[in-house]
Amino acid sequence: DVGMASSAARRKFQRMCKIIEARLDLSAEPTPCLVLGNLGSDLGTTAAQAHAALAGDAVTRVALPIGRPYCVALFESAAAAAVCRARLDGRIDAVTGRLVCAYFLQPAALDLELDYPVSPRAGWPLGVDVVEAFVSEGEAAKLMELIDAQPWEPLAQRRVQHYGFRFNYARRLCDPAPLLMPALFGALIDRIVATLPAVGPRPDQLTVNEYCPGDGIPEHVDAHSAFAGAVAVVSLLAPIVMELRCPAEQRRTDMDVPARSLLLLSGEARYTWTHAIAQRKTDIIDGRLRSRARRVSLTFRAVAVRPCACGHGLCDGPAPGVAAHPPG
Repeated sequence: DVGMASSAARRKFQRMCKIIEARLDLSAEPTPCLVLGNLGSDLGTTAAQAHAALAGDAVTRVALPIGRPYCVALFESAAAAAVCRARLDGRIDAVTGRLVCAYFLQPAALDLELDYPVSPRAGWPLGVDVVEAFVSEGEAAKLMELIDAQPWEPLAQRRVQHYGFRFNYARRLCDPAPLLMPALFGALIDRIVATLPAVGPRPDQLTVNEYCPGDGIPEHVDAHSAFAGAVAVVSLLAPIVMELRCPAEQRRTDMDVPARSLLLLSGEARYTWTHAIAQRKTDIIDGRLRSRARRVSLTFRAVAVRPCACGHGLCDGPAPGVAAHPPG
């Protein structure tokens, strides 16, 4: 119990409780979701430990947001969550030996905390999901046959193609006139939505990027006001190292994106982290030099119907409280 902890531990525990109470949308009434303080990834808690601490409870999913002092658990019902809260709140967890605080989370906040559990690679931001071998070698060959038969638009560091809608790089918005979306790409969109429903609105815009050795793309965040929902990327021909940065927290991590994989950027990874590909001809993987080869990426997004007003520092929409106007 709380009385069993040292004075220093109790003070630290109380500070952490205040942080959770101030930052999260909590509920005074039981909900199916609990926030469990002192069982977070920044304290070294692993997914296995979190699941073990909840063993025997009717829990359906556990998420450990990166860099947070808490985990979030979704239960079969509000009653099941209440039973777990009564067992753990203000007590020392037998698995980790830590004092735990438990709060009900508002249902409207579930998407922010539970859409993506902690990424399988340490350091990746919340909201990264990678499905390896998403397309077969035969499917990749058919996609490349279609792509290479179409004209390319040259940019400063790479070549691109647009389908569904053309992205206007000067205005950072999509041109209103729709473009053809070939059936092969449409079928791929259907598979993306079926595989990762959290992609959000069904993508209706595709940008194909070609990266030859030495090509890259500057650090950026996909325009908030141009696109709604997640960003889905299918990589063809070759792997690449992508750099992810969180300017607000001064964090950076590198991610090796495999060929034929599906990468989804949502939540924090989509809205508060930038991504980039450095202009170079080699990458270092596990201490070994790997030469780059031609890579083609298919970036699927849903065109937004109104400017974003999320308020994040990287948002290109109007400031909170300022009326949004359509682009002129």
